[in-house]
Amino acid sequence: MGKEHLCTACNEPHVAQEAHKESVDKRKLLMLRAAADWVIANGVNDFKKKDLDLLRLGQSAYGCFGALRYHALIAKVRDPNTKKPIKGRWLVTRQGWAFLRGELRISKYVLVRDNHVVPNSHSTKMLGIKDVYYGSDIITTHFEYFDDDGKMVAVRPEYDKPNLQGALFNIEPLKQERKIFI
Repeated sequence: MGKEHLCTACNEPHVAQEAHKESVDKRKLLMLRAAADWVIANGVNDFKKKDLDLLRLGQSAYGCFGALRYHALIAKVRDPNTKKPIKGRWLVTRQGWAFLRGELRISKYVLVRDNHVVPNSHSTKMLGIKDVYYGSDIITTHFEYFDDDGKMVAVRPEYDKPNLQGALFNIEPLKQERKIFI
């Protein structure tokens, strides 16, 4: 248990919580993937948890979703005028996209106290997407990142890569007949 103290914001007695470890596990990775899939499908990096159908990932998934912010994989959407977070709205960060693409490794755990990451508490052991969930697909995105308004920026072009193996020798691929026996 933590020690009781007076809150500097509201001057009410609060109990300071002891630090605990937060790590990214398979379920949190699936929640991040659900968020990324929703953003890709809708083209806007601004969503609510209810948009993601998190209950399919378990009873407590809805409450655990915000823990992804401790690793800077998601963040709250901020009002462009006041710069204050908008209640209930989230976005996938550049770090979150890089992690899903397999380009970034994150700390195995961070220590969290009173809903904030304890400074200099990141684990020295690093994890990639395949370490968190073996067999996970690396997501492919056709954009670099989102701007402050949540719109895709720096779209990467898609190139149709023809199968040059047959064209190299000017040979058409073999066609196989399928025979069905009953």
